[in-house]
Amino acid sequence: MNERSIDMPRVHAALVERGLEDGEAANLAGYLVGLPSMGLRWTIAEVESIQRLRHERDGTRAGAKPADENPLTR
Repeated sequence: MNERSIDMPRVHAALVERGLEDGEAANLAGYLVGLPSMGLRWTIAEVESIQRLRHERDGTRAGAKPADENPLTR
C-alpha cells in the first residue's frame, strides 16, 4: 500500500473510534505516511495537505502534466 491509497479521514476516524484523542490520531496518521513525529503535533488537515502536495510533486517528477495543463482533464 502506498501513501496515496490511504484515506486519511477514514484512518483518523477509526483511530478516534478506538480511543485515541484527536491529536494523537492525526499524529499517528502522519507517521503512517512518513511525517516526522518527535516533538511535532499534526492536524489531520495538515497531514492530508502534505499527502496531496507529495502526490502532485511525484506526478510532476514523473513527467505528468498538472491537471490544468492536461487536455484529457479539461
